[in-house]
Amino acid sequence: MWKKFSNSAVFRHPENGKWFALLMDPTWEELHLPGEGKTEILEVKCPANLKQELGGIPGILPAYRMNRNNWISVLADGSVPEEIIRRVLEASWQLTEK
Repeated sequence: MWKKFSNSAVFRHPENGKWFALLMDPTWEELHLPGEGKTEILEVKCPANLKQELGGIPGILPAYRMNRNNWISVLADGSVPEEIIRRVLEASWQLTEK
């Protein structure tokens, strides 16, 4: 993807090329969380109502690199239930498919 973020991946719609998710590996320090080394996050576009609903759930964070008004970061370390990850991916897909 980018030279600085060589372990990152962008997920795009095949029809329109819009990004609906990014997989990245920032450090815990960059996320302003306790811990050492790197962790994986999934950044997804998120509608305001879902963002509000997910607020306060451990592992759901403000976007790391994307616009914090429209995107969130989800820790991909096993702390967020798979059901929530699927839900936010589907919401992001729908928001960006138009």
